[in-house]
Amino acid sequence: MKKDIILWLAVSALVMLALPWLSVTFVKSDAGMAVSFLLFFAVDPLYSVIIGACAGSTGGGLKISRVIILVKSFILEIRQIINPKEIVTVRLNGKPVDKKTLGSTRIYAAAYLLLICVFTLVVSLDGFDLTTNLTAVLSCFNNIGPGLNMVGPVQNFSIYSDWAQVVLSIAMLTGRLEIFPMFLLFAKSAHDK
Repeated sequence: MKKDIILWLAVSALVMLALPWLSVTFVKSDAGMAVSFLLFFAVDPLYSVIIGACAGSTGGGLKISRVIILVKSFILEIRQIINPKEIVTVRLNGKPVDKKTLGSTRIYAAAYLLLICVFTLVVSLDGFDLTTNLTAVLSCFNNIGPGLNMVGPVQNFSIYSDWAQVVLSIAMLTGRLEIFPMFLLFAKSAHDK
């Protein structure tokens, strides 16, 4: 467990140092450095919005345990490509994660991203900017509170039309009840019994 924390801190430090370096290298100005710092700190809260909830919490989103499984799975797939004869397993808390859980986690992540995109596109028909629409959907889907720009901490969602608010409410229910139970709610086969 201690190695995981050290690895997480090292990767976080690397990302924080690499982002300004890349922008200075490619933009070659102080403005590039300032823009990259602003971009990092503007985007950083979105990371915690998406993955900040713990397993078993009432917050929606991907949950940190799913993100850990996805990242470890991605790394092990790369290792498998490099060395096809190597037998690798994803481990969480020292225990191997079975193939069914890996598949379910990948399907959930794909459904999560697809629904975020669909809800954002539908809400975008109201004509507001992408940051407002995306963070409105993320805040509703993940049940975390305010978004950014026009749905920020000192704003509210009244700027949206009635139908967009219905879509955001559906996003909120989907995030709160989890994606698959929400799909089951509308599945005909679930009501036939």
